[in-house]
Amino acid sequence: MPGDAVSGPTASPEPSADPWGSFMSAYAPIDNSAADSSGNTVAVPGIDVAASACVAPATRGGWIIVTGVVSIVIVSGLLCIFGRKPEDAPKTP
Repeated sequence: MPGDAVSGPTASPEPSADPWGSFMSAYAPIDNSAADSSGNTVAVPGIDVAASACVAPATRGGWIIVTGVVSIVIVSGLLCIFGRKPEDAPKTP
């Protein structure tokens, strides 16, 4: 992964595990193009983030979608049942 970081910002596609836990890494090259226009990479800072910090928001997003769809179905059903005009109601013999 660090070799790829020299060409541009990059991040690990999936969590890595070691004895200290699971984490995801990201790298971003710093080049000296502003100083002499050569574009040589002078540093590659990296950061490791706990995998749980990256996976939790994605899991939460799924629940938000499910909750929204269920709410729309319930509201639509209630509008169909209680939103009818009296003349639309079935006639009793």
